[in-house]
Amino acid sequence: MESRTSDHVDVFSGFMNLGPLLNRLASCETDPRLRLLNQEVDCWRQSRNAIHEAMKIDVHHITPWTARVAQLRDSAIAGGKLLRAYVLSVR
Repeated sequence: MESRTSDHVDVFSGFMNLGPLLNRLASCETDPRLRLLNQEVDCWRQSRNAIHEAMKIDVHHITPWTARVAQLRDSAIAGGKLLRAYVLSVR
């Protein structure tokens, strides 16, 4: 995605967090298939954040570990499908 952004803006901006990268792509992506796919990646990004949250310790009540692991599994599977779709779309 960073390479795709660099192709459009003709400047490599370094490695970006996914949110800002998707914002930049939203302003320059011309391929309608990739625009839609980038929107799907942005939606997935929200569930992916659960992976980061699962490793944090909180004094407040949190979701049971088994429920968090199930959510992480679903997020990982969805991320893998999006990655394959993205790779096939830029070929």
